[in-house]
Amino acid sequence: MTAPSGDRAGGPGGAWRRLRTWLRRPHRRRALGRGDLGQKGLAVGMSASLFMGSTLMVISGDQIFDYLGFGSGGGSSCTIQLGDSPRGYDPMSIPEDLLPIYQAAGEKYDVPWSVIAAMGRQETEHARLPAMITPSWPSGLAYGTRNPYGAAGPMQFGVVDTETGQPGGPLGSAGNTWGGLPDEPAADRTTAPGTAGANFGVDGNGDGRVNVWDPADAIHSTAVFLRHFMDNGQTLRWAVGRYHGSGVNGPYVADVFPNAERYENGDFEVAPPVGTQQCTGTAAAADGPAGVAIEFARTKIGLPYIWGGVGPRGYDCSGLLMMAYREAGINIPRTTQAMQAWDGGEIVPFSEIQPGDLLLEGRGGVATHVSMWTGNNNIIEAYATGTTITEHAYDDPEWPRPPLIKVLRVSHLAPSGSDAVTV
Repeated sequence: MTAPSGDRAGGPGGAWRRLRTWLRRPHRRRALGRGDLGQKGLAVGMSASLFMGSTLMVISGDQIFDYLGFGSGGGSSCTIQLGDSPRGYDPMSIPEDLLPIYQAAGEKYDVPWSVIAAMGRQETEHARLPAMITPSWPSGLAYGTRNPYGAAGPMQFGVVDTETGQPGGPLGSAGNTWGGLPDEPAADRTTAPGTAGANFGVDGNGDGRVNVWDPADAIHSTAVFLRHFMDNGQTLRWAVGRYHGSGVNGPYVADVFPNAERYENGDFEVAPPVGTQQCTGTAAAADGPAGVAIEFARTKIGLPYIWGGVGPRGYDCSGLLMMAYREAGINIPRTTQAMQAWDGGEIVPFSEIQPGDLLLEGRGGVATHVSMWTGNNNIIEAYATGTTITEHAYDDPEWPRPPLIKVLRVSHLAPSGSDAVTV
């Protein structure tokens, strides 16, 4: 919500916008490495607007919740993953699932919905920036991540690091305008919104949580922010300038209000829903150790692939699944090759695959990657450096696969009355 510089085409923001355009091309996001940017490019990215920041931080936390509130409630097999939208969209278009949220928030707090929407476009292009701007640096959209100023979510509120309790990041501080923790029960929010010029996070969809990464909560909280300052004698333009930190005469206000006029006049397209909806009907029926392992892995969606990682900040392919089954009371080998050599699991034909089964893949007969089947032709995996943990169709061409070596079933190994199996 605060930025060190403007976002004009000829300035740092313009350079970063060109970089983001390049990133939208197919496979660029997965292929980009730190060295591809170069020191000059990094310096430009670091000085760009808050929501376009480059060097970012990941906040950790083992308890990750059903963070979007767009599902059908308890027992739903569908989730929405931010930070993985298809590239090539029109930034002025509004996703069809966000449009009614903007409109409802505007009506509830008597703030023009078009202004809130224009702010959402400026902050994260309506929650459609990549989860990882570069292989090492998340955008703050995926659950549990913050940008270099300590801001997070589709509206880029300043939040604290859940480990240290401190706001800010390596490039400065957006404060803790959200208030409290980034995601916590609504019942724990006892401070009135606007207290001390902060604490603006609210439960926008009535799911019982105040979650900065939930679009409904973030958008309604933005409306609360604007209404608070308007009720205290400020103009709407002043409040928008305060939100960003660049002031009433700053570049943020200069960009927001012309875009808001376009939205108000209907001069925009309605785009497909934001993020990636993951529906896994078969996996919804998984119970026992397989169901526990699947749900554990799903809570890590959006965290970065980290080679050798076993959490909580990130995971590699085998580390994710080892920890998922440890949660279910089953110990499996740490590495993919060790899984291949292990005789503790049951090898099953692909035609008999079930939710929770592990797919070992590689070339030359050597397993180099492992993923977990979640049902309905879907898998969940930590794919490779430069990606985040995701659930997607097994045969999705966006995720090229090496040959399948074997399918390994381990969910039957948890003995009755024992917490774990030792291997």
